[in-house]
Amino acid sequence: MNRFERYLFLSADIIHAYNGSEPFAVFIKNYFSANKQLGSRDRKQISDCCYSYFRTGHLLDDLDPIQRIAAALFLCHQSAQPILENLYPEWSSATSLYLTEKVKLIGVNWDRKKIFPWKDLLSDDIDADLFTDSHFIQPDLFLRIRPGYKAIVISKLTDSKISFEFNGRGTIRLQNGIKIDEILPINKEVVVQDDSSQRIAELFQNLPFKPADTINVWDACAASGGKSIMLKDHYPNSLLTVSDKRKSVLHNLDLRFREAGLSYEKSLALDLSRSVPSGQINNTYDLIIADVPCSGSGTWSRTPEWLDYFDTDQINEYSSLQFTIVQHLIPFLKRGGYLLYVTCSAFKEENEAQIKRICSQFGFQCITEKLIRGYEQKADTMYGALLKH
Repeated sequence: MNRFERYLFLSADIIHAYNGSEPFAVFIKNYFSANKQLGSRDRKQISDCCYSYFRTGHLLDDLDPIQRIAAALFLCHQSAQPILENLYPEWSSATSLYLTEKVKLIGVNWDRKKIFPWKDLLSDDIDADLFTDSHFIQPDLFLRIRPGYKAIVISKLTDSKISFEFNGRGTIRLQNGIKIDEILPINKEVVVQDDSSQRIAELFQNLPFKPADTINVWDACAASGGKSIMLKDHYPNSLLTVSDKRKSVLHNLDLRFREAGLSYEKSLALDLSRSVPSGQINNTYDLIIADVPCSGSGTWSRTPEWLDYFDTDQINEYSSLQFTIVQHLIPFLKRGGYLLYVTCSAFKEENEAQIKRICSQFGFQCITEKLIRGYEQKADTMYGALLKH
């Protein structure tokens, strides 16, 4: 068995051992940690095999496991791959064909329902076919340039002979795999942040606040703080409270804020599926950001294992949790204050249908809502709505 055959067999074993109970990125990292004999080149090839396998959903179910992985590599790449060059030369020479032509070449019927069977659940403005096809492609790496660092960031990338695209509004697009932290100080000069996540800031334009205003803001589901840093870059005088139910995540947020040279007023470990304990928050806010837990379906191009393991019952579970979180935030929002509701979901039930329920139940006015179709830009798909209390 040569090393390319070994890559396929190891990938098949890893996929067989994975059961969807944790993100695949965590699972395969632990596998590599336990198998240190695999070098960086081995890990790259095996990871690519596994992720390509998941990207195809159930389209290739009729193939045996080894051929299925090889076929997935063929479908998910537009350039030559070492495994295909050595084991499947007839496919390797045809990687530049259109996806439908590739599927025909490997003898499989083209059926998008086997890749993404939840078309009827998508938000109204999503092109289901384009969205489905986007799962075959890994999204790009995006950076947000922080205020005052545009010239130096572009200069450093140019001097390092890194190929990049600058869109004029502060976003850098790069290929994945670049060790950007060896070139730029992360969080100080740039923030690693998906393009669609950056575009959530477009909703700030509908707020009545000026950049220099001192406003009370609560980032209620702050995670590692990407949107919190973005908020402070737009409103540097804001008095910011951050919270998340995971203390480890808040620790990472604190480290990122230090690297960014920013500060916040208060950090709280809160589980917003429950009412906020008395005395933990004693003031009200001009703006609350709720980047709520969701299915993450707009990010499955990065985590394609969920094409295999997703259960539609989770949509109702997330929808109920999102509604509960908003309900628990309302007492801390000033009358006339604003709620920015955000998901990285592509499902209507978590997006526009949820906003209709929230407005109907709690008397909010929807100022604007935006579905950001990242699948058109090799980025995540996200949804945001700005509500007035």
